[in-house]
Amino acid sequence: FICLGLKENKTLMSLHLNDSNLKIAGDEVSEMIRSNKAIAELNLSHNYLGNKQLKPVLKALETNRAITLLDLEENEIISTDGQLIADMLVANTRLTRLYLKENLLEDSGAEAIASALMINKTLQALSLTNNLIKSRGAIALGSALIFNKTLKSLTLNNNFINYEGISIISKALRVNNTLKKLYLSSTSIRSDSIVLLCNALKINRAIKNLDIPSNVIELSLIHICRCRRAI
Repeated sequence: FICLGLKENKTLMSLHLNDSNLKIAGDEVSEMIRSNKAIAELNLSHNYLGNKQLKPVLKALETNRAITLLDLEENEIISTDGQLIADMLVANTRLTRLYLKENLLEDSGAEAIASALMINKTLQALSLTNNLIKSRGAIALGSALIFNKTLKSLTLNNNFINYEGISIISKALRVNNTLKKLYLSSTSIRSDSIVLLCNALKINRAIKNLDIPSNVIELSLIHICRCRRAI
């Protein structure tokens, strides 16, 4: 009933429907997204939408020109849903912040989103915390950062990136002058990965926040101290 009432609303700018048991309301939410021209922030987190309910929502967002923030944390989004998200990011020209924390995108989902980031020119913040992403997905995201010129914040906390993923991300940081915040907490990176990041930061002048706690960095702190620039 809330979604139906908001179809023609012209004043409400922020809508929080988190923890609202929307498992069977995907069509209603999508109709509201298509009709409403005012809501800029939409929080659908913790609703366990799943593929069936998520699909119409993402399809509606392809043509929405109002929503700039979308929170889909903990919605049972799986790897095959990554392409749905990617299609939305390619078509949508308004969304600037997308939060996908605590889902199950895995490598293939991350790869699909990464491909969209090479085309998308509006997204500025992306959170993929705790999505079972490993090296392959991190490599794809790192490759996207080489070409993407709009993303300012990337959060990959609590994934399993390892050396291979950090290697490509570090390569991207050497040429990317847009990304300002990179979050890599609890990503299974070690000293050799920290060295790669540190060397990239000797060249990069854009990064202002690099978050790497809860990793086994040990003596690599020495390398951080030797970096020639302050983050």
